[in-house]
Amino acid sequence: MENWFRRLRARVSPNKRKTDTTTTPTLVCREAVELITDYLEGALLPETHAQFEAHLADCPGCRHYLEQMRLTIGMLQDLAHEPVFPETNEALLQVFRQWKER
Repeated sequence: MENWFRRLRARVSPNKRKTDTTTTPTLVCREAVELITDYLEGALLPETHAQFEAHLADCPGCRHYLEQMRLTIGMLQDLAHEPVFPETNEALLQVFRQWKER
């Protein structure tokens, strides 16, 4: 549900700037950063996807941030394949149980 709201907000955001009435709105960096997860998941609407890619073409900072996100996701996927020692697993479960009781 949260993704649906983010996509809707991205489509109708009042913060989008227009250069003129014949062009599509452009994204600012803050808006682009908010859309990165949906972009990586292929969940952007076509118009928003085009706006996002147009922003990436002109913004080296956001391209770098996107690459960092891709690398982080890849590292986390690799980490998910690492074995968890039984002692570590039990210690984590105990911490979560104590946290939940609060």
